[in-house]
Amino acid sequence: MANLVRGILFVVLTLGGVFCIEQVLYRFSEGYAKMRAGWLWNMEENASIDWLKALPLDQLEPIPTHDGNAALPKRLNKETGYALATLSHTRAFRDKTYDELLSPALPAEMPLQTTRKFGNITIQEPPNPEGVCPTILRILKPRARYDTKKLTNELRTLENQFTPMVRQSFACGIVHAETKDEILAAVDKLAEEDKNLVRRILAWGRGESANLLAQVASEYPEKFAVLVLESPSQALPSPPTNGPFVFFLIDEHTPEPVGRGALAWVEKARRDTPPIGINRLRGLLADGRTSAQDPVSSRLALAYGFMNEANRALDPLKKAHDNSLKSVDSITTHPEEKKPFQQTVINTEPRSSQKNPRGENSGVTPTGITTFAEKEDEPAIPFIAEELFDCRIVRDYRKRGTDQLLRELPNRDLILILGKRFERMGALDRIREVDEVFVDFYETLKLVDGLEL
Repeated sequence: MANLVRGILFVVLTLGGVFCIEQVLYRFSEGYAKMRAGWLWNMEENASIDWLKALPLDQLEPIPTHDGNAALPKRLNKETGYALATLSHTRAFRDKTYDELLSPALPAEMPLQTTRKFGNITIQEPPNPEGVCPTILRILKPRARYDTKKLTNELRTLENQFTPMVRQSFACGIVHAETKDEILAAVDKLAEEDKNLVRRILAWGRGESANLLAQVASEYPEKFAVLVLESPSQALPSPPTNGPFVFFLIDEHTPEPVGRGALAWVEKARRDTPPIGINRLRGLLADGRTSAQDPVSSRLALAYGFMNEANRALDPLKKAHDNSLKSVDSITTHPEEKKPFQQTVINTEPRSSQKNPRGENSGVTPTGITTFAEKEDEPAIPFIAEELFDCRIVRDYRKRGTDQLLRELPNRDLILILGKRFERMGALDRIREVDEVFVDFYETLKLVDGLEL
């Protein structure tokens, strides 16, 4: 009898230990949490999960239902619980994002990125091995409605808020718009300039801007893949059929007509696509009120978690066309030199008259929008055979690099600095395609550098 009790106790303790370890991994390991969520949702889609529904698993949270007589606050609370459970596997990502938003990265820790301007859209674009990435657009009020100081502060704040998603290989942009037509015109302008940036647009609006986005999505649902609508200020238009993934963030000031309209959008998304598996993300609503130290950053991290997962739920992106790779200068924009969204200059002079400070032709298109140099077939400067660690990336950077101090470093030091930046962004494979010799030099120098330490 004693042996039986010990055996049962051993099994219980073992199972309890395994459960505790699993919960810790789910809470703090981003990779494991996403893997578990994906596995459960895949099983649900294949209708092979009935026995698991007896377990309290967040990914299988029952869809909120009501009898038609439930009060609006009760319905909104149910939706909030469902949304937080559905996104519970993003908590590790949200914690990391929240911490980064609270303590912005130092200039040397900022992700590699380049800033471009198309019409009234300003884009921060990361280097991407595939040459194409999803684009997050934040819709803001027209510039005329800001005073200069407030606008500058707003842009600087948004630049810092974009950093976590640039690290995740999202392009992040700002559009100033007062009407839905201005939003449509901005997106069309972006498509005209670079089709790869409109392969997948995730749009975010707050207050009046949320209403503008809802109007565009209601009439043109194909324009956006994902929407985050934060605290719309007015009644919402009718929801579209087969519209984008949508996430509503509401608060205590949300008017009742807006709350009911948001519920209508969420329920329409669930009717169009049964909310099983990953499609549970198609329509979510949450009360953004929080006890966090910084409520704005907390809501931002929650929305970024949703965007990240909605993007993963969609098919992998493919290039719209084969654009040439950008030069190394496009990839190695130095955050310490950047001013908020002021790196691209509109110039109306003819292309033939455009010169850079060194007297060379700059990359100005016929429309007067400065673009970045394309990858060249010939070396940027003549090859110097006797110079150590000479390679294409080094030559290209010495010609186009924006940091004078880096351009004057010996090749060895320049390779180590640029290589570390590429490696932090996971861009070494792409650089290898451009200049395999550079990557070989970097890996060798990194090893030698480590040994010398």
